[in-house]
Amino acid sequence: MADVELLEGCFKVWVAADTWHTGHSGDDLRFHIALNRAHTACGIGITADEFERAIDYSIQKHGVQVDTDTRQRRVDDYTSRADTITRFIRDVSTAR
Repeated sequence: MADVELLEGCFKVWVAADTWHTGHSGDDLRFHIALNRAHTACGIGITADEFERAIDYSIQKHGVQVDTDTRQRRVDDYTSRADTITRFIRDVSTAR
């Protein structure tokens, strides 16, 4: 089980940018850096639920505040992205 507090800190680099929720081109890069930090800190066994809790917590703690619907859509979107990338990494690393 991944430490949500530790994961939250990994995502700070992404959500601390004022544009985290806008789809700005730099947001994907910051998200990928944050996800890499999460994998380095907690491994590739992080679950979608853990991602969701950590991303939501990080947004609430560090992100520019947006309305609840926008926040939830972004949490869902980025949770799905994190889970998909993590499953890909897990799949290819165990296929060797």
